[in-house]
Amino acid sequence: MHKFLHHLPLSSFMNRKEKLEIFRSFSAEDILEYAEKLEDDLLEEFVESFEKFNSELEENVNKKITIVKNKKTNFNLLMKRTWLTLKDTEKEKMAKFFSELENAVK
Repeated sequence: MHKFLHHLPLSSFMNRKEKLEIFRSFSAEDILEYAEKLEDDLLEEFVESFEKFNSELEENVNKKITIVKNKKTNFNLLMKRTWLTLKDTEKEKMAKFFSELENAVK
């Protein structure tokens, strides 16, 4: 166990941010060992805090995924609008460019 973790009491005087910082600062093994040594009342509070931490992590990941999807969608829409405004000769040049680019990547 991390030598400082057992000195960090997870009690009601700690605010949510302080509790979440515990989870960010230590390994899963350290946290598990710490949880195993807690009294029942503190263990319940610890589990609730850990569930909130996991929920926040999941929410942050979902937000990042949404941002990436939105960027991709916006790029695709921009490309479609750009394509629609091009003349046929420009479309041919662009198609040739992307074909060459694709071949270069292979």
